Amino acid sequence: MLAREPATVQDAWHARLYFVRPLTRYALAFIWLASALLGLFASDEATAMVARAMQIPPDAAHALGILFSAADLAIAAALVMRARTRPLAIVQLALVAGYTSGLGWIAPQMLVDPFGALLKNAAVLVLIVAWAALDDDR
Repeated sequence: MLAREPATVQDAWHARLYFVRPLTRYALAFIWLASALLGLFASDEATAMVARAMQIPPDAAHALGILFSAADLAIAAALVMRARTRPLAIVQLALVAGYTSGLGWIAPQMLVDPFGALLKNAAVLVLIVAWAALDDDR
């Protein structure tokens, strides 16, 4: 049977990516959830550093942290609840690009951090695009 109708390239791609598809969703959900929790429980020292860098009062930096953590948590929940792919992908891409450019502008040293604090966002952007491509059933 297989000799008469061998697997096509599309068949091979489908087979290889079958288990990757849900992993991309859950990996992204984990990243957003972890980001939300880390932001919510950030130390006063970290909040003060952001406040100094942005030249805003510490209370305002704390409020921004809560706001962005809530956004991260909402995205994690939307991923787990299987919200519509395209709008959620656009929101994720916009937030990651916004976080990266905003933090890069506020604290440019993060762009060349030896641990890749912001550099890792390039891989996250690719993961979001891959998830969006794999998750679309049309």
